[in-house]
Amino acid sequence: MDLENIIEIIEGRRYECNTYVLKGEELVLIDPGSADNHDYLIQKLHEKNINISQIKLIVNTHCHYDHGGGNKKLKEFTKAQLAIHSLDATALEQGNSEKTGFKFASNLNYIKDKLGKNEIDTLIIERKLEEGDLINGFKVIHTPGHTSGSICLYNESEKILISGDTIFDANSIGRTDLPSGSSEQLKQSLEKLSELDVEIILPGHGPVILENGTSAILQALEIV
Repeated sequence: MDLENIIEIIEGRRYECNTYVLKGEELVLIDPGSADNHDYLIQKLHEKNINISQIKLIVNTHCHYDHGGGNKKLKEFTKAQLAIHSLDATALEQGNSEKTGFKFASNLNYIKDKLGKNEIDTLIIERKLEEGDLINGFKVIHTPGHTSGSICLYNESEKILISGDTIFDANSIGRTDLPSGSSEQLKQSLEKLSELDVEIILPGHGPVILENGTSAILQALEIV
């Protein structure tokens, strides 16, 4: 399988998340990162010869600022719609600085200086996702634990899992001590994922796993 025919990977820098672009007639961008990440993201999209005007949907794997703080800029730039699980949608619609983690980010001086503000943008969510929804051949899997509305995206035929901050690798899982996090729910989510046939894991942060993805999930279950 040539992964680049299905998806483009843009590695996150510093605290930023990884961004993924699902290919097809209409492009889908997963997790644009923070507002500070916008220029870097656009540069990388150009470098990969991605036609930005074809990006029709922006998907957030969850509501945290380091994954979706750049939603507003990218929506304005592309005119794309925004999608997130219904349980995390309210945090973006209300601009909730605690549930999105923006309160924490804006207290970091090197971020605050660039943001120049202390409040997060409120957003219109055009599509509220639920378990089983399909996006460019990827199935939405509700995986609460990191946040109540966290999702993964799974392509069964290619055995690819876009895991957000649910799991990073066999020795690293999403934290559960932030608002709406739950260690018990995270364990249940990992148990659900362990039943899938996964070869490739594309996590929210860090390097991708290109083989034995299900094995990594089973190992992660041992540390929950």
